Amino acid sequence: MLTVYYDKFKNRRMICGKDANGNKVHKSFARYKMEQKLGRKLKKKEHVHHIDGNSMNDDDLNLQVLNATEHMYLNPGYLP
Repeated sequence: MLTVYYDKFKNRRMICGKDANGNKVHKSFARYKMEQKLGRKLKKKEHVHHIDGNSMNDDDLNLQVLNATEHMYLNPGYLP
């Protein structure tokens, strides 16, 4: 069972628990949603960008997979 919660330090929703296969899951909800949409796990160097800049807006149309360099260019103050 997966639980979604708000992490006030990261200012984003997170997900934790066990997936359908019994594997532990703890990651940002946006990353989890993008993995579900693509049907694969994201690589460590793949970042999920919130197009509108709102880290709480995890709508599929607002999420985009970028590499670290692209993400830093779009979000100059971003620290993973």
